Order: sequence, then C-alpha cells, then structure tokens
Amino acid sequence: MTFAKPPRHSTETQHHVFLLLENFTHLAFSCALEPLRTANLAAGRPLYSWQMVSADGLPVRSSNGTTTLVDAALAPLHRNDTLVVVGGVRAGLASTPRLLAQLRHNQAHGVRLMGICGGVELLATAGLLQGQDCAVDWQGLRSFAERHPSTRPSDRAFVRGPVPTAASGISATDLMLHEIGAQHGADLASLVGDMLSYGNARPTQGRQRVSVRAFLGVRNGVIAGAVKMMQDNVDAPLAVSEIAAALGVSTRQIERLFARYLKDTPTRYYTALRLDHARSLLRDTDLSVTEISLACGFNGSGQFSKVYKKHFGTSPRGFRAVQLEPFAAQPSA
Repeated sequence: MTFAKPPRHSTETQHHVFLLLENFTHLAFSCALEPLRTANLAAGRPLYSWQMVSADGLPVRSSNGTTTLVDAALAPLHRNDTLVVVGGVRAGLASTPRLLAQLRHNQAHGVRLMGICGGVELLATAGLLQGQDCAVDWQGLRSFAERHPSTRPSDRAFVRGPVPTAASGISATDLMLHEIGAQHGADLASLVGDMLSYGNARPTQGRQRVSVRAFLGVRNGVIAGAVKMMQDNVDAPLAVSEIAAALGVSTRQIERLFARYLKDTPTRYYTALRLDHARSLLRDTDLSVTEISLACGFNGSGQFSKVYKKHFGTSPRGFRAVQLEPFAAQPSA
C-alpha cells in the first residue's frame, strides 16, 4: 500500500463517533471499527477512540436482528471529531429533517464525515455528497444515481474524497486501513491488516466486483461484451440482434456462445439481469412497482409482476413487504 506522508498531528488520539441507523449492516460497522481497535493494540497506545450514537439515543437494531446499545443521541460534535454514518438497506427510511439538519450542522462546524454502506445514502440525501465521487453498493448503483443525480456514484470499494465512503461489508476495512496508513504510516496499516488476517487493503481504484470476464469465469470476449451491453442497457433492453451486430457477430453465434458458456439463452439471461435490478430497486427505493417496471424495461406493472413472480416465486409487492418487516416491527418513538 502507498500512502501520503502522515500528518504532523498524527500522534493525537482521533475520536470517531459512529452514528448507527436503524437496520444498519453489522458487518460493515464491525469492519469499520475493528481496524481502529487493532491499530491501538498494534501501536501500544490510543491512536483512536470512539463511541456509538443513534438519532434519538435509543438502542439500534441491525439488519441481522441484534440490538446494539449506544452511548448517547447524536449532538453537535467537536470540530476534530469524525462522524461515521453507518446504515443498511433502505437507509432513506431513517431520513428525518432533524437528522439531516444535524449532519449539515456538524459538517459546517468542521466535523469530518464518513459514510459506510447505507450511510452513504443518508449523506447524499442531506446534500453532502454533491459533485463528489462516492462508493455505492454495486447492487444499488444505478438506483442511487437515479435518486441522487448531483453525485458521482462509483463501483469502487471505497472512495477517499472530501467525504470518504465505503460501499458495504468488508470494503469498510479497506477504507479504514487506508485511513490508518495516511495518518500513521504504511507499516502500521500493513500490520493491522495482518493482525486482522486480512492482508493488504485493496488499492484506491479497486472495484467491488471483478471484471465481467473474471466474474463469469470465461475468456470469450464476445460473451463479456454482450453481458456488458446488457448491464448498461437494463432500462431500455436491446434486441439480441442489435447486440450481435454491435459485436460484429451473428445472432446465431451469440446464442451458441451463451449456451456453451452460460448454459442459457441470451434472452433469458438478459431478463434475469433486469429482474435483479428490479429487486434492488424494490429493496432500496420507494419507487412504485409501475415506476420500477418501466425503469427495468417492462411494459407496465402487469407484465413485470407476472415475470417477476415466475422468476423469484413471489410478487414484487410481496418481496417488498418482507423487506420492510424489520422496520415495521420497531415501536414508534
């Protein structure tokens, strides 16, 4: 790993305040916190301190069903603090005018902000990521861009911009290892990675997913090109003949390659991609079923619901209802 020269104030204890949103992803939270704890252990002194807060000071339930106690309710922080916002799916449900105002207030008074997993959604909703690159979970990348057109969502694992962000899960460890390296040197960051049995962090340009070719496990460039075109045209599906023409092959050749390498037809594979995108929109957004059907290239909610249920075994509304159960189960404050 290559890091900038550690700043002169790096010997001071740096305080992190973790704002846990309802239904936050516990893995992402742990992956952000544990490198700081391990850095203290490796250095033999308190390089970092931390506390957990919630919007109202009450315990917070994570996406895995466990409940985490917090130290306090979110309040104005010290200008040298770092506020780490940690969320999960449908983090927008945690958005209230008061909470958004608190985020803006803290940033305006010099508090450094970071977003982890669904926390990136809340920061974008607060208008704190405008014009910035931000790491967004690849499953919701397209829908995030639709909701926040003033941001530059990326499929990178993490982004160390004005407001650092990590997409989800263990990418929070990558971000924190780079933070430790920039603040206290590459040797300590590497040691922390080894102590976590993680090794070296991904580079700053590291993606959440490997390339299409590596992901599919095939070397055929036509297949990789076809899948990439499908991924880029989910909302306005191309005909298989159009994809073939763009790649300089026949439709029949595309069909033979899909059958050989993917054990599927191009049409079925393309439909599955669109349905996966639809499922992300159902899970992560408040768009109506009709709006989602159009965003995924279907001719209205009727056709979409029929195809969705046949593929997943449940209706779009049924899937969404299950996703909302953790929120509905919480008593109102």
